[in-house]
Amino acid sequence: MSTKPRGELEDLGQLSSAGSGVGSAGQAFSTGIGPRWGFAVQALATVLLAITLWIIGLRNVDPRAMTDIGLVSLFTVPMIAALVVLAVGFFRALRRSAAEWLLAVHLVAFIGFIHATPAALFGTLRYAWAWKHIGIIDYILRTGSVDTTISNLPVYHSWPGFFAGTALLTDMADRSYLLPLATWTQLAFNLFNLLAARFLMRSMTDDRRVVWLGLWLFFLTSWLGLDYFSPQGLAFPLYLVLMGLVLRAFRRRRADVVEVVAPLAAAMRVRAALPVMVLIMGVIASSHQITPLMMVLGLLTVFGFRRARGWYVPVLAVGLTVGWALVVARGYTIDNLSGLNIGEPVQNGVDTLEKSADVRDGQVLVSYAGRFITAVGLAVAAIGIYRARRRRRLDSAALLLLLSPMLLLAVTEYGGEVLFRVILFTGPFMAYFAALAVYPDATDRARTRRVVLGGLLTVALLPGFLLAYFGKDTQNYFTPAEVRTTAWLYQNAEPNSLIVVGSRNFPQRFRNYEKLTHLSIANEPPESRDRVLADPAERLSRWLAAGTSDKPNYILITRGQKVANDLIGPMPAGSLDRVEQALRASPRFRIVVDTGDAVVFTLAENGNGR
Repeated sequence: MSTKPRGELEDLGQLSSAGSGVGSAGQAFSTGIGPRWGFAVQALATVLLAITLWIIGLRNVDPRAMTDIGLVSLFTVPMIAALVVLAVGFFRALRRSAAEWLLAVHLVAFIGFIHATPAALFGTLRYAWAWKHIGIIDYILRTGSVDTTISNLPVYHSWPGFFAGTALLTDMADRSYLLPLATWTQLAFNLFNLLAARFLMRSMTDDRRVVWLGLWLFFLTSWLGLDYFSPQGLAFPLYLVLMGLVLRAFRRRRADVVEVVAPLAAAMRVRAALPVMVLIMGVIASSHQITPLMMVLGLLTVFGFRRARGWYVPVLAVGLTVGWALVVARGYTIDNLSGLNIGEPVQNGVDTLEKSADVRDGQVLVSYAGRFITAVGLAVAAIGIYRARRRRRLDSAALLLLLSPMLLLAVTEYGGEVLFRVILFTGPFMAYFAALAVYPDATDRARTRRVVLGGLLTVALLPGFLLAYFGKDTQNYFTPAEVRTTAWLYQNAEPNSLIVVGSRNFPQRFRNYEKLTHLSIANEPPESRDRVLADPAERLSRWLAAGTSDKPNYILITRGQKVANDLIGPMPAGSLDRVEQALRASPRFRIVVDTGDAVVFTLAENGNGR
């Protein structure tokens, strides 16, 4: 029995009828323009129908109504129908060996559904940690430089390439564009990912079926959400372009293995590729800490196993990476060398999974959905590797690039997140080999059977992908009121003021960040948290009275902080609600700002009790 409102189902029925009309009109029109363009018209009509369904489905969707499984809980029948229609259209085009631009239209629509929807629906920047990146750019715009000796978020000042470039573009345009730019960056980065991944896969095969099914599977398995406004979001597609250039310009041909279906058209000259590669290496080396390691591992593996010629390429990569780390980022590098845990790959993976498993209610399902997606992708990729090897179609360079990121598990724990980075960088190669499992033979003409296999794989992956990718948006969403309240606090707090927050899940440090000290209740040691929860007013009044400034210090409690704690801890559910109620009832505190979604407290007497 359907749980959707009757009107919604009627809308879907009317749209289905309209879609049939559009399809009929397209079919009739095709008789006058030939079968090739006629199919293109029908395919475009299908995409248009899917887009219409998606937009209709988003009507009256309120992000505040998200449950513990995030945005997925708000999916309506038309939105689900839109995904089905788009998938059917894509595989129909794949079966007909449609032009690449037509397949690209389907993927661009899918990318729009997934990555434009949060920006359009939320209207604010997603993810608490992305706001810190705004703060670094704000610092550069205010001071005109970075400070590699700073103690507050020093890593961003040591690898500032992304932030400096964004600050330059923002300053050239209008600083008011920064937040909208950051909000829509996920859409832009994923369109860049599409171009970069296609460039890479076309360097591994000229079988268009493998390329476009691989691209489809790549986006169906990209559930990590590391494509947001960040250095990683830019460095990842640059990494894909770099490896594509390596395979096009430096690949060794092997007589005993057919590594591609046919010779790549117009293989790039080394002289043309090398300057672009050096530029990409420089941007990566100056913008991020982990991607340069992935870059070095990938190049050392491919060139070390003699799948490419040109010994100087990995030497350049190592030189740029180590040079930046030991010259520009010298202070940070020396201070953090102890973070390298050589020889602990199993423990690094276990630590990451244990952290992701420390969740509650629906978040448990979200956590397992991501693991399921990766497990299925790797299993199908293994089948693809086996089938390609049997048919002498195995691209050994691609296999090495699939495996090389896993070496990072033995090098560093990177805050316990290294396993997620490994999943990210293996993703395109995993998708490529998974596509080879469906299309192992370049001469195979069993189109319907292959399309059915691809469709079944999509059915297996899509629900888990949606759950894994959107499942944490309940805590990733910040209301405009939360943003306004935090902006007021950052604008009005005196330098060196102490800001106590319930947790770090709020729009944090995006303005004047280096002038303020933050203290999170949720991130305190357990015994300290317990003392706060036992008597919030008494304990927090002491914190503020002992703050770092003789000016007013503040406590900020927001909706997002409460949601994150209730879903993933570490304090018992409802803890921050009880803290807020205690502060409201205490004569020791007064409310400075209260917007409903966020409230700012300070001490009632003499600003800070002194």
